[in-house]
Amino acid sequence: MLILACDTAGPAVGVALWQDGKIIALAQRDIGRIHAVTFMPMVAELLQSAGRKADQVDCYAVTTGPGSFTGIRIGMSAVKAMAYATGVPAVGFSALEVLAWPWRCIRQLVVCPVLDARNNRVYSAAWLGEACLIEPANRPAEDFCRQLDVASGLISPGCQALLVGDPLPPGCPATILPLTAAPRHSGTLRVAALAEMASCACQTGAAQSPADLTAEYLALPAAERLRQNPHER
Repeated sequence: MLILACDTAGPAVGVALWQDGKIIALAQRDIGRIHAVTFMPMVAELLQSAGRKADQVDCYAVTTGPGSFTGIRIGMSAVKAMAYATGVPAVGFSALEVLAWPWRCIRQLVVCPVLDARNNRVYSAAWLGEACLIEPANRPAEDFCRQLDVASGLISPGCQALLVGDPLPPGCPATILPLTAAPRHSGTLRVAALAEMASCACQTGAAQSPADLTAEYLALPAAERLRQNPHER
C-alpha cells in the first residue's frame, strides 16, 4: 500500500510517501507560511523523485489541525481533491495526536503535546498509552497545568511527563508531575509520524471517504472573535 501523507497545519510544509512499512520519500520546507505556493509542487516533486504517480497512491493522510487556519484549509482541500480524483480513501489526524504518536509506546510516560495558540493559550492534550488523560483543546496554559495536576492523581506512581512541541509560556505554575521537554527537533517531522499513523489506520479499516474529513481548528477565526468581542485587539 502506498500512502501520501501531507502536513500543512504548522509553519513547515511536509509531505511523505509510506510503503511496505517504511518512509520511502520525504520532503519538508520551513520558509514561511506560503503553503499555497509550495505545497502542490512539493507533492509533484516527491512523487517524481520516488518514481511514483498519483494514480498509484492507495490512501491520503492529512493533519486536520489545530494550527494555521489557512494552512489547514490548503492541506485538507488538496487532499480531498486528490483523493476524489483517484477514488481512494483518506484519513485525518489532529496535529496534537501526531506530535504525541512517537512517544506513546513508552510505558509510564504521560505525553503532553503542546502548540502555541498565542495570548498565553495553548493547544494541548495528554496521553498515557492509549488513554487520553486530557482532551485536545485550546485553553489557557495555566489551565492545562492544573488539569495535568488533576490527571497526575489518577495514574500510577513512577510515571513521568514529556512536553512535546512548543514550550509553555513563561510564568506557568510548576506541575506535580515534573515536565521534561523533548528536544525541539523531535516535533518538526510530524509528517513521518502522520504517515505511520495512516498506515495503522488503513490496516484496521479506519480510512474514510474524503468527504468525511473535518478540520479541528479548536479556535474561532479572528473575524468571528472580533464580531463577538469588538473591543478585542
